[in-house]
Amino acid sequence: MVMRRSTDHGQTWEPMLVIDSGFQPDGSVDYGDPTPVVDSVTKAVFLLHGQMPDVGRPVSHYGQNTDSKSGHHIVWVRKSTDNGQSWSDRQQVVYPDEPHETSDGLYWRMAKPGPGNGIQLQWQDRNPSLNG
Repeated sequence: MVMRRSTDHGQTWEPMLVIDSGFQPDGSVDYGDPTPVVDSVTKAVFLLHGQMPDVGRPVSHYGQNTDSKSGHHIVWVRKSTDNGQSWSDRQQVVYPDEPHETSDGLYWRMAKPGPGNGIQLQWQDRNPSLNG
């Protein structure tokens, strides 16, 4: 996964930055579906992205093992506090691991955070004019 930044509304661009490489010692993985979310309070940027199983695997399996050969879908999150100049190490987003841990009794075989961008919701009670 790579990115480029512009600080002048797209007039010029910084060199490409590799955020994560799919080439791993235990095999290749596919990182994708990046979804950035900006925290309007702290100004931190959170980047959620998925890790898909090795190329050629027809169906993902139950579980959250990060080993590329496990066949599991993994969701990662990184954080930048300097507008994307640097990123934290990735942290795994742990989701319900067994069907009995979910409200609908189903297991997430696929966990894809994007592609797209996220929004941060604001509670209505923060704005007195919206309270009756």
